[in-house]
Amino acid sequence: MNADARPPSAVAQFVSRHLDSVAELEALLLVHGTPGERWDVRRVARRLYISDADARLVLHRLHHRGLVSHDGSRFQYQPRHDGLRVEVDALAAAYPHFLIPLTELIHSKLGSAGTALSGKFADPTT
Repeated sequence: MNADARPPSAVAQFVSRHLDSVAELEALLLVHGTPGERWDVRRVARRLYISDADARLVLHRLHHRGLVSHDGSRFQYQPRHDGLRVEVDALAAAYPHFLIPLTELIHSKLGSAGTALSGKFADPTT
């Protein structure tokens, strides 16, 4: 991992367009890594060390963006179209090599690397 390297431009563009927090990035990569598995909010919260409320917001945002399906109580990696699947595959491949630049990109969108997750995004279910 090289903190000064830049991720592939397509990956950076995907992150800029679709992810607003590191928690969203981590949740997406978590469900991407288990494509046939359905995840409930509490399980995602525990895996990401965030509250259930924050996990619910994150998962609903990923659903709203067409990255995961939602059956009422569980979420599953299921991009709306193959183009998104290709982009997420590229993100998953790049992430181990560009962890710091990708998280810095997300933090720069927030305006502050220290911004907390809770309360920083609108509830997509309303």
